[in-house]
Amino acid sequence: MTRSARLRCPAISIGAVFYLLPGEGPISSQLARDMQLLERVRQEGRHREDVAFFSLAIVVADRALTLTDTMDTLARHDVGRTYRRLLAPQLTVLVAELDAGLRAFEQTAREHRPLTAAVATQVGAQWSDYRAAIAAVEARQLALRRTGALARVDIAEEANTDAFVRALVDLADSLHASPAELRERATTGTAATSIARPRFDLYAARYGVRVGLATTISYLIGIVADTAELFNVLWHPAFLAVSSYGATIRRAGTRFAGTVIGCLVAIVATIAVMPNISELPSLALVLFAVTVPSAYVAVGGPRFSYAGVQIVVAFVVVALAERPEADVHPALWRVYGTLLGTAALFLAFRFVSPDYAGRQLVARFTEIVREMLSLLPRPGSAPLTVAQAETVRQRIAATLPDILRLADEAQAEAATGGVDTQAAIVAGGRAVRIGYRLAAVYGERSANPGLPLSESLQRALGNVETAVRAWLEIPLRMLEARHTMARPGSRGYRQAYAAAAAVAAQPRPDLAGPLSTLQLAIEAARPIELSDWPQAARGALVAEIEHFRRVVELLPSLDEYLRQMTLTQDPGHPGVAGLATVATRPKR
Repeated sequence: MTRSARLRCPAISIGAVFYLLPGEGPISSQLARDMQLLERVRQEGRHREDVAFFSLAIVVADRALTLTDTMDTLARHDVGRTYRRLLAPQLTVLVAELDAGLRAFEQTAREHRPLTAAVATQVGAQWSDYRAAIAAVEARQLALRRTGALARVDIAEEANTDAFVRALVDLADSLHASPAELRERATTGTAATSIARPRFDLYAARYGVRVGLATTISYLIGIVADTAELFNVLWHPAFLAVSSYGATIRRAGTRFAGTVIGCLVAIVATIAVMPNISELPSLALVLFAVTVPSAYVAVGGPRFSYAGVQIVVAFVVVALAERPEADVHPALWRVYGTLLGTAALFLAFRFVSPDYAGRQLVARFTEIVREMLSLLPRPGSAPLTVAQAETVRQRIAATLPDILRLADEAQAEAATGGVDTQAAIVAGGRAVRIGYRLAAVYGERSANPGLPLSESLQRALGNVETAVRAWLEIPLRMLEARHTMARPGSRGYRQAYAAAAAVAAQPRPDLAGPLSTLQLAIEAARPIELSDWPQAARGALVAEIEHFRRVVELLPSLDEYLRQMTLTQDPGHPGVAGLATVATRPKR
């Protein structure tokens, strides 16, 4: 699959470095960013009839990006190419049709027209139908099986090629409906749904208490000062408060810098410019000269954008207000108000149940690991449907931008957050990739059910699933033990840290042994048990070897970075981190 076929969508800008394992490509999912844009469209209210269509189009585009990422990784795997060369003529036709379909989907989606016009345009025009190309590939695979041409192809190569073919088939299934059909389906198939009452959020309640307390303290400061020039002290708690301590620190720094710069510019303008201004156009030119560079800073990047806004606000409040004045005392009172309001907010956030970005990172990863475990139903449980597996994958992918944001905020909590932010970033990338593979396994299994497995093959497959599930349950227990609202360095925090370290020190189950057994079992079943299976079901089963192989490669890395993130050296409990040094040693 060519890069041009990736919907012409750039990879998500994460502002951080992901350490890639050999054979890995970049993560191209833009689901979270696209959903944010969709929420803006919904808030604008100008294209309400298109919101449902955009939702479907976003899902289709994200699915296409995920599958092309998977195919890119499969193509990088160092296996034989005999099987793929035997399928080359049929694969070339299918890939060419998919590339043309992606181009047509992009072009049609760009044409923003009413539903009736979009449907009328495609009357008589045949949207790409990939069934013939898929049937040709599967027929060629079946012919190769019956002629014994695959006898010299080892199971690793067949698993890699089958996984590649199944990804192409899934991509074709995602593109079978044109944008006009999606628009019509979204318009006629949407129904009103009841809105569930939101649950009580303890963390949001604590946040409200902190902001309320900081505002009250600021109000008392203004009452004691007894001067109207200090009115801005009440603004800062509401404007600076963010959900985490680290984000509040960062915003307070940029707000204070912007306020000080704006006040200094206002003081200079008050002393040097205001006495010489007698006409309104001259004052407008001064405001223009201050606003232009501030707006430039505001759009220059997220780190300093808030400072650019505050420069203009501080200048207008101090230098202009009701009328321009030549007195510098109001400007000094504004600076005092900024300092006192910020101090009141820090007092409330630091000593009243502080919520750190580090704690929120641990909570996010706990949710991600639970989502991955939901893709591994226990024996006897109802199997996941294709839609359920895809929904879980999307939820895992959507948490990645949130993890990157929290990791950026946690960098301001270096002394208090208690997490390794770079390890969190890498662990987020690993978790998304594992979620992709597990969703591919159980999505394909539901979409292409085969004949009942023999007892030996079913046992081998169950042992791999059990080993992966048992491995993931250990990081989950570690994260649950580490999750605490206690202040870093306190007794409760050290107890949670020690409990997490004890869980991390537990031996991990062996993954390579069950995977090797499964590979041998499928290798033995290829000429006998699997010979009568439909090609789609057989390909999906053999492809599971490739997906599980990648999961087995990624799990130790995810485990190591989660341990590194949560069990950084604690100054209040030296030496505890050493308990987890054997965390990633598999059980022999």
